[in-house]
Amino acid sequence: MARTKSLLQFIPLSLAVSLGVSVSTGFSTVVLAQQASQSTLISQQIRGNWNAFNPPNRGLPGGRQEGGGVRGPCPNGSEQLTALSPKTDAGITSLGQPSFYLYVPEGIALPMEFTISQYPDANNPQTEEKEVYKTTFNLTGKSGIISVTLPEKTAALEVGKSYYWSFALVCKPNAREASIIRGGWVQRQALSGSLEQEIQMAAKNTPEKLPGLFEREGMWYDAVAALAQLRSKNPGKDNIEKEWQALLNSVELGNLATAEFINYKASN
Repeated sequence: MARTKSLLQFIPLSLAVSLGVSVSTGFSTVVLAQQASQSTLISQQIRGNWNAFNPPNRGLPGGRQEGGGVRGPCPNGSEQLTALSPKTDAGITSLGQPSFYLYVPEGIALPMEFTISQYPDANNPQTEEKEVYKTTFNLTGKSGIISVTLPEKTAALEVGKSYYWSFALVCKPNAREASIIRGGWVQRQALSGSLEQEIQMAAKNTPEKLPGLFEREGMWYDAVAALAQLRSKNPGKDNIEKEWQALLNSVELGNLATAEFINYKASN
């Protein structure tokens, strides 16, 4: 035992931490934490059930569309358009007017159309799809992440209803079938009284804790929006950048974590 103690005296602190070694001193015992890097810890914590509901079978894409060849008039690289959504495009929000995000590669300066529509559930299969909001804007050719937030003038998403949202790159106005579409499913869920109070308190006093609350509850769209807002207000802040990286890693989009946010001017 004496031999072991003498050897431990020469173990570097960083190595001891990684090994989880306990070092005894004459008066106290210092237990060195078994911790990975901060980014690894964050990644381990982000285990939200992003696909928390089953979207209706309406003939729409059931998974996040990625890659593929370029269609007809669309410019090279446009296949890299990527919706920031869970892998299966199903995710939840607590917000009546949530935000939706899309990665745009460099060199595309074409019209973009955003649409969100409500779709009937299994109890009302004959109900027609109902468009909630549509807007158009022009891409500038700059690479980055764009977003659309449903304006307050639009009807709030209804709790428990299924909605499909999409960005459509309009490569040829008179041949809309050539458009490249990226999107996903979203459903709004009600907050419990205690969770709503917890979120309100965090928003008022410790906004940096908001993403973690949404991640814990599996609310993808809320977590993305909260982190995107923090990232915009605190550019380059290490802990926020690491959590943003970890969040995108959780849906296999970590390669987009360094992309900048781009503002645009919607037509309506």
